[in-house]
Formats: sequence, structure tokens, C-alpha cells
Amino acid sequence: LPGPPREMLETQLAAAATGEGRIAVFMTPNFKLVRMGKGYGEAMADQLAEAQRLGARGLKISKGLGLGFPGPDGKRLLAIDDPGLRPLWERAGALGMPVAIHIGDPKAFWKPLNPENERWDELRAHPEWSFSGPGVPPWQDLYDAFERLVARHKKTTFIGVHFGNDPEDPDNVARMLDKYPNFFIDTAARVPEIGRHPQEKMKGFY
Repeated sequence: LPGPPREMLETQLAAAATGEGRIAVFMTPNFKLVRMGKGYGEAMADQLAEAQRLGARGLKISKGLGLGFPGPDGKRLLAIDDPGLRPLWERAGALGMPVAIHIGDPKAFWKPLNPENERWDELRAHPEWSFSGPGVPPWQDLYDAFERLVARHKKTTFIGVHFGNDPEDPDNVARMLDKYPNFFIDTAARVPEIGRHPQEKMKGFY
């Protein structure tokens, strides 16, 4: 976030400046602005423009969107494709700032917390990472909202982090890449999921 009280963006930009151009800083929006009610998307868009002026190169969205940030009414979660956020996505496209977006998490996090879960050891150490309890949106609902977002804002570049947010299903990721020219992926932190697929399948994917 740019500006006071913590000036986090400015701090990160100063650190990146020592990297001789090898480091690009993305800005994270202030989702507390949703509490202001009408106009929060435009306020975030203005914040993004200021971040670009300071030197930010893109927009980073965490999985809190859809899974944790409250909506305007303070009761329901803010949806990934929330209409009030449209000005933010549109401004990102107009400014040429890609949106690196993390939605959901490994699908195993939605499964019962027991030894049959492939991430049992990990979830035992971090039970708060589990989304198998009540009141959590299903993984597919989150992904469907994400696809609607990408489809709606064709002039905005979206980078689906962690292998397109669906490393368990490269066929779906390939479908997204074929269908949406504004959709890109990275492969960070999902090697176990990618590595389980047959070599020839993944060679064909790449």
C-alpha cells in the first residue's frame, strides 16, 4: 500500500531499487476501503494509479478476496467478481498493469482433515489452513467467479499464480489459456501438483 502510516509500497520500491532493474514491485490494494460503501472500487483504482506513479509495475491480489475480506455489508465475503471492484480491474488494464491473482488454495484444503488427505502432515501443522468446515465457499465456486472476472475484463492482463490457481487440473488451465488471451500463469509453489502428472502430458502442455 502506498502512503502513511506504514508506507509499505515506498519501502519495497526503495529495496527493489538496489536490484539494478531485476525486481518488479506489485501493489496490494487496501480492501478496508470496501467499508466506505459506494465508490470503493474507484478509490482502489485511484490508489493503483498513485502506486504506478511511485514505481509499482502491477497489482497483486491475495486469496483473501473470496475467502476472507468482508463485503460492503460486513456480513458476506467480498466475491472475487464483486461488481464494485470493476473500476479497479479496468484501471489496471488502462494503466497496463498486470494483475497477479491468487484465488483458492490446493483442493486438498477443502477435504476432511484426516490421514486420507494428501496434505495431512501439512494441515496437522497448520490446521488454520483447512477450508473443510462450514461457511467457506466451495473451491469450484471461487474458480467460477475467477473465470467470470477474467472473461469480463478482456483488456486487463490476469496472471493466475500457482499454475493458474488449478495445478491439479492442467487440462483446465490449458482451456483457460486457449480461451482467454488476457490470461497467463506462473508455476510457483505447486511443483508437487505439477509433478504428479505424466511427463508427456506436461510436455504437451508447455
